[in-house]
Amino acid sequence: MARRRGVLEREEEAEKEKRRETRTLRDEARHALREQLAEQREAAGEEGEQLLPAEVSEVAVSLEVQKRQEALACGGQVEVLSREALQQAESDLAIELELQAANGIDSDGRDFSAADLEGIVARRDLIKHRRDTFGPARDAAQEGLRAAASSGDAAVMEAALEAARAAALEGDCDEDGIGPGGRWVAAETRDVYTALHEMHKYRDERVAEGRRQLELSQTIVRTAPLGRDRYGRRHWLPQPPSGAPGPP
Repeated sequence: MARRRGVLEREEEAEKEKRRETRTLRDEARHALREQLAEQREAAGEEGEQLLPAEVSEVAVSLEVQKRQEALACGGQVEVLSREALQQAESDLAIELELQAANGIDSDGRDFSAADLEGIVARRDLIKHRRDTFGPARDAAQEGLRAAASSGDAAVMEAALEAARAAALEGDCDEDGIGPGGRWVAAETRDVYTALHEMHKYRDERVAEGRRQLELSQTIVRTAPLGRDRYGRRHWLPQPPSGAPGPP
């Protein structure tokens, strides 16, 4: 009985830890948003104090928690882009690179070196190629991502993510210049990362539950009915768990 009680206590503590983690996530999100709001109000001065709210709303907290969960699923903080936003970003970048290549000077008016110009032209050609020719591949990749997100099959999800990378539905601003900075993913790519993360989480929970049930089953004392006595009282013969030694 002591062993069984210990198993149940560990399970209860694990549930409490999960609840603590959830509260911590929301508290951290609320704190980050409150600091961000304070910075925005300070930067905007008196106008900011009038236009910006004084407190963070629960809707804003929920959105921030969602972003943090997305980051957890995607392996780090990411910017989520729609297909339209991605195409617009590529078009804007192609124009910017075209102007830089044509003028040969940077935003400060300094001349680009020959190596810099070569790199600008190569990036321009790559972005224009993606923008102008990746449409069919992206259509197919997005369709595959949507199907994979609800498939419940890890292999299908991994294959869909690989196709998405090949179709440039995921990237990094430091490498391709797309997005506000850091990693970015298309919305459908984010959905598959999230589904895959949840599936692995559910699998791990099932494994942990199976181990717990096995441990509990080894602590349960079974009984065999012996019948009733002359007064109608039932009598039972205790039996040790499977594998445990019986009475001498």
